Amino acid sequence: MNILFVTDQPFLKAANQVIYQSVKMFVDKGDYVIILGSGDTGHAVDTQYNPEDVFGREYVRYHQYVSKFAKLTRLLRGLRKQKKQKTLLPGSDCVLSFEGTRSNWKLSDVRLYIQSRKIASLGNRVLRKQKIDLIFCLEIGASKACEYLSQRHRIPLVSKYMGTIAYPYLMGRREVEIGPYISAYQSNSLLHFMLNDGTKGDEVLNKLGVSNDKVRFRIDPVDLDKFQNLPVKNDDRLKLFGERFSETDILYLTLSNHNAQYKRLDRIIRAFNEASTSHSSLIIVGHGSFTEEYRALAQGNAKIIFMGKVAHDQIPSILNATDVYVNCNDESNLSHTVLEAMSAGKLLITLNDGSVDNLLQHQENALLVETKGIHEGMVATIEEVERSPDLINKLGCEAKRTAEAVLMTWDEKNSLEHSEILEKMESLC
Repeated sequence: MNILFVTDQPFLKAANQVIYQSVKMFVDKGDYVIILGSGDTGHAVDTQYNPEDVFGREYVRYHQYVSKFAKLTRLLRGLRKQKKQKTLLPGSDCVLSFEGTRSNWKLSDVRLYIQSRKIASLGNRVLRKQKIDLIFCLEIGASKACEYLSQRHRIPLVSKYMGTIAYPYLMGRREVEIGPYISAYQSNSLLHFMLNDGTKGDEVLNKLGVSNDKVRFRIDPVDLDKFQNLPVKNDDRLKLFGERFSETDILYLTLSNHNAQYKRLDRIIRAFNEASTSHSSLIIVGHGSFTEEYRALAQGNAKIIFMGKVAHDQIPSILNATDVYVNCNDESNLSHTVLEAMSAGKLLITLNDGSVDNLLQHQENALLVETKGIHEGMVATIEEVERSPDLINKLGCEAKRTAEAVLMTWDEKNSLEHSEILEKMESLC
């Protein structure tokens, strides 16, 4: 097949796997993929990769659209965030959900409208030159343009979303603030692939009237073999941190390459500031608009170490070098890094917010902190691990068993979804 692959997501070396794997799904089946991507993501050039270089020009061609209005909106968002950060870093027990993601939704809607016009214009030029069998839309920012191109050129459309922020807005009857999301989810797509990341995407699609036979709702896969045959833990520890830590030190890890606000790294920092520990340290991987606030919150605590962003292929080594993975997001804690930490056999500490139900159980394969009294619960949990380090191996091994029993690999999931797309397209004939 010839695929027109449209997205506003950047091809980042340190990003999650969804955008890379979505292209790989087609390339592995011998399809020819023409990508329309944003040429104005706001990310430094050296942090991005060209998919033509990764997959080969015989399989992939990459065209970029530019919406200069995006620069203005990023500047305004940045100034607003700086002002908010100086006056507000919420307490650990305060749950803000996705507040701030659509902090200026009217301006964001204008940006998405202009972006859609740019995508549509570029898409029309491509479609006049190239026969396309399927339009594949990744994320809501490209949805309006993809639906237009699909209808105008009579080409089937399939959509994929990496979770959703829409549920709390719908529950709060604030639909006006998420117009582009509603429009995307109600688009005339053959299939809507929605990642089950704990943000209740299946319920969102159901509430918006999307037919169940169009919805494919699945948890992220993990390539389990990445976490097999790793070096001795201390070898990776020495490689990453030199002789700073001994084999008996307990290393906690939290990883959020962009330090988004809803990731709530402040919770684990405050807990480490207060917890009574003698040989535990926290490694924070990532850098973003809230990093400097987090550094200030750490107050020079020598037990809290800040690392920069890392490429995805470095994650197995970092997980191997550490003992405990901590995730304390506001809205959902079914993050891809949680799944990878499970696969690596790490002790998981996260919130008992309902998002990890049927995957993690307290004292069985993880330590779950209740959402009432998060700060006290996080401090107590860190101190519990310090007193009972045997929990690291005991619960970590159980987490790994769960991952091996439940999770698909990327290749398995990609093959399944490619087959589902073909089946839906054949039903049109």
